[in-house]
Amino acid sequence: NSSARGALRRVFRMAELFFAEGVAQSAKGRKLDAAIAFMRVAVHYPDHDQAAPALIEAARLLAGEGQRGQAKRLLTEAVKQAKTETVRRQAQQLLRRVG
Repeated sequence: NSSARGALRRVFRMAELFFAEGVAQSAKGRKLDAAIAFMRVAVHYPDHDQAAPALIEAARLLAGEGQRGQAKRLLTEAVKQAKTETVRRQAQQLLRRVG
């Protein structure tokens, strides 16, 4: 039904807005705020195509802030959630570097 599709589009649009917020916060140098915005994508919209890439971005930021343990946990989850082999490989490569 069209109202259900519309609601689904709005929900998934929120995931994209959270991802964009993460990009914007990161560009401003607000790394922890950016990481939180990226994590919101995965927490609230785990089925969205951007969930695993958002976890990767959050992990990258957290690792840069010295939070390697948290970064490793996010990357492990990104490997599980990845919808493509390319994203899965990105998570695995960063996981090895954070290791």
